[in-house]
This record gives sequence, C-alpha cells and structure tokens, in this order.
Amino acid sequence: MRVELATLFVAVTAAGFAAAINWESFGGIFNGCGSSSVTYAVAVLAFTAWWCLTAYEPEPPLAWPPVGVLALVLLALLNGFAPYLGLKIRTTFDMYSNLRLEVQASNHQLVPRSLDLFGLLRDRVAVLDSSDPLLQRYVAAGDEVPYWQLRASISSDPSLRVRYRREGEVYDYYEGDTVPRSIEPLSWWQRKFLVFRTLGPQSRGECLW
Repeated sequence: MRVELATLFVAVTAAGFAAAINWESFGGIFNGCGSSSVTYAVAVLAFTAWWCLTAYEPEPPLAWPPVGVLALVLLALLNGFAPYLGLKIRTTFDMYSNLRLEVQASNHQLVPRSLDLFGLLRDRVAVLDSSDPLLQRYVAAGDEVPYWQLRASISSDPSLRVRYRREGEVYDYYEGDTVPRSIEPLSWWQRKFLVFRTLGPQSRGECLW
C-alpha cells in the first residue's frame, strides 16, 4: 500500500514539475490530473476505503530513523516556524509567499503577529546614511531594519560607515569607533542562519524573498 501511494505521489509531482518547465508539452497531462493535491487526496481516501472494506493484516511499524535524519527533520521544522517565532524572516520555506510577520502586525490570515521570542524584531533601526550599497537602498526606500541585520552587515564588512537612528538616538559607526557607539559583531553562523529583511508597512507591499 505504501508503495502504491508513494508511486502515485511521485508521478503527480513529476507531472507538476514537467508542466512547470514546459507547459505547452506537459500542461495537458497535469491538467488531466486535475490538481496534484486533489488527486493525491482522492487517491488516499480511495485506498483508505479499500483498506476498511477488505481483510488485511496490519503492516509492521516502521523503525525509527537514525538520529541524523531526525535532526534534519527538526531543523526543517524550525526553519518553517522561524518567522512565527521571530528567529528570521528570510531564507525560510515561505520566503516567496510575501508573508510579513512582525511584532505589531502581520499580513497572515490567521497569525496576528510574530512571537518575537528574543526581541530581534522589536529592536529596529532606521538607516540614515551608509557607504554600503545595500544599506543605502534602505535609506532611499525609507525602510527600517532589525538592529540584528545592521550588525550582520557590519560584521561582514567592518570597514563600512553608517549613520543610523535607534530608539530615538542617532549614531555614527565607522571602523575603530569607541564605546558606546561600537557594535558587537556577529559570528558566521549567526549571519548565515538568522537573516532579516526590511520592516514596516511599506516593505509589506513589496514581494521580497
């Protein structure tokens, strides 16, 4: 039974990929399935009904996967829940859906806002001027960014200069500045996995990954 379901799932998925690559040649095949999700759901219901109406012996339970596989599954789940927890709002599974989850509001139909467990979204800054082209784009657009993302930019290029406003105070950063204006750098893994984009109503109208 598992083999049949898996085979059908692979076939429908392959038809969807083929149609996406070349709709003129494979669109008819995909349309013949109606829809990948609907077709698969109907097939699952049909197989379930067949199971209930016929005598069968329960299959033995599957063995637990290796620890490494479980770790990958947990990391995938964490990546999916990251925007809702406030851990990051880029490089997630929904990055192309234009989902905006912030502390004050969101454009999600069910979730009103991000939990922001560590306060990374609440601590936001307005970039006023910068030698970095990406940060300068924020200036032109009038967008705000999490302070965390500003630290990530400076950690990647300590030689850049930036003027920003944080909690009503204006600061100038330049290489070799002194406390309290210095910015604590982020490690490589922090910059790689905890990634944020711009915040605010204006950014919610833009489709950015």
